[in-house]
Amino acid sequence: MNKIEIIGFHATSQVNVDCIIRYGFIINTKRCNEWLGYGIYLFKYKVDAESWGQGAYYCRPNPKIIKCYVEVEKERYLDLDDPEKLNDYFKYYNELLVALSIENKVIEFKTKEEAMCWGLNIYKRIENIDVIKYTFTGNRTKKIMGYTKNKLGYKYNEVQICISRNDVIVKKEICS
Repeated sequence: MNKIEIIGFHATSQVNVDCIIRYGFIINTKRCNEWLGYGIYLFKYKVDAESWGQGAYYCRPNPKIIKCYVEVEKERYLDLDDPEKLNDYFKYYNELLVALSIENKVIEFKTKEEAMCWGLNIYKRIENIDVIKYTFTGNRTKKIMGYTKNKLGYKYNEVQICISRNDVIVKKEICS
């Protein structure tokens, strides 16, 4: 089987680091606003994890970064930056909503993040997806890290990776 290898960075508090390194991550299934579904969130770039750590209340006062080495079977990886894969997911999501409406079931979401989390959690379960990657456009890292104002129109992006199972993380190490 072909495997995809990924390196990602996770921000957390000093209190959590030892437990995560020793026992693995806890996958939170209570929050309904995870934009890539339930899972362990990594950033492709360390600076984005550092930025998240500085801005997230649960990482304070001393955020730490864990470098994660991920290996996942190619068929269990969903790259939502691939237009075809993203379109396949959109079709699935829309078909799911139509099927529910035929059964007179309506789901209302408070936010688009809730809708994203709901749909991707179902898709991951049905399609046996362990890792999802997507690039979000944003300015958090630019603002927190004090990056230069961009006058050329380029966007700051954050590549995020959602891991659904601890066992695809083959190695973890604390970044200095």
